[in-house]
Amino acid sequence: MILELDCGNSAIKWRLIDGASLVVRRGRAVDLENLISQIADVTEAVSRCRLVSVRGLEQTRLIVDGIRALAISPEVVTPAATLRGVVNGYDDHSRLGLDRWLALVAAFNRCRAACLVIDIGTAVTVDYVDASGRHLGGYIAPGLPMLRQLIVQYAASISLPQREREVLQSNFAPARSTSPAVESGCYLMLRAFLNERLSQADSELAASYQVFVTGGDAAIMNGHPDVIIAEDLVLEGLALALP
Repeated sequence: MILELDCGNSAIKWRLIDGASLVVRRGRAVDLENLISQIADVTEAVSRCRLVSVRGLEQTRLIVDGIRALAISPEVVTPAATLRGVVNGYDDHSRLGLDRWLALVAAFNRCRAACLVIDIGTAVTVDYVDASGRHLGGYIAPGLPMLRQLIVQYAASISLPQREREVLQSNFAPARSTSPAVESGCYLMLRAFLNERLSQADSELAASYQVFVTGGDAAIMNGHPDVIIAEDLVLEGLALALP
């Protein structure tokens, strides 16, 4: 079986796939120790490991060394100017985050048409790919966790209990206390940003296009017509980069 690792800034997302590329098991670890404990009982079945990381060189090295200690040799994806029909749109292709790059490569290879690729996590990224596979560039903005953190950081009297966040998922009436006011404000700000990027796609992508959304807070886009929620878009791109 193949172990695939997506080492993001705030968590390590992983999945185990069989020879037919069917997902056998998946998980999300907060750090290397947590990851090792989650996969400890399946390491003997792992014949191959693919890894993408947006962490610094030292943190990535520690993860790679930790996996090697389990007698597994990770293959680590590196930046590329072109991949599977997609042309990197950055002036310096090595500066485009590997998670963004793999997500847009996977999206384009799913549809082979113009697409808008949105990743909603700690940060939010939006990328445009035209019908020929040319990456037109994109945007990076704070996601809900970062927006919450910024407000709590600069307003010490504000706290945001998890139970209030859950209640607010479908209720955005004007709030009568501080915590729900902050939560609703962050959510509505992010949703407005994403709606504007969707509108912009009509002009940036002259032809018809598809919208792919991934990331931990992808549910924000639920209800938008013609949006494809793709939970494993980065890992799909990883498999394309390291077939």
